[in-house]
Amino acid sequence: MKKKITVSRGVITCLTIFIAACLILFSIIIYDYLKQKEEIVSQRKQLKVFAADINSLK
Repeated sequence: MKKKITVSRGVITCLTIFIAACLILFSIIIYDYLKQKEEIVSQRKQLKVFAADINSLK
């Protein structure tokens, strides 16, 4: 004989909201990380161009 596990609707609702909030937060963190990574690459390119300009003036 199997025992049935019953979970109230409120628990399921809270769990669903919690999972959705975690997914949203995770997405925001990943988006911010990728944006910062892109910005760092851009700054490195600018720095290389600036260094080349400085070296050309010597």
